[in-house]
Amino acid sequence: MYTPIGINGDINVLLWPVQRGILHFCGFQVLEPQINYSIAHTPPEKRSLILEAWQARLDKIWGEKPICFATNDNFDLSFAGGFVLKKEVLEKNANNKYGFTVGQHAGKAFPPDNQVKTVCTRL
Repeated sequence: MYTPIGINGDINVLLWPVQRGILHFCGFQVLEPQINYSIAHTPPEKRSLILEAWQARLDKIWGEKPICFATNDNFDLSFAGGFVLKKEVLEKNANNKYGFTVGQHAGKAFPPDNQVKTVCTRL
């Protein structure tokens, strides 16, 4: 249900406003989300495994790397410039198959799992 063709759309698009627009904007280092779908319909034994995995993650969470976002130095940060990606950044990445992030995709395909994995493709 949370795929590019699912009824709720791509989970990466759903997470973008919260992760980048709220958490990252406020200075948080955003970690990979802990996603468990349809938990109300998950059998108790499976839920126990999910909770064990969550506990294991929490035990080592301080060592996790945060999700990457496009840094401000890639943008023209002026009213005259429109607060958009710099022309030279767009030109440098013109041949890339994917956009930079879910939010700054530049009309290209979204990078796979951009909001759920810490794989970084820096601008």
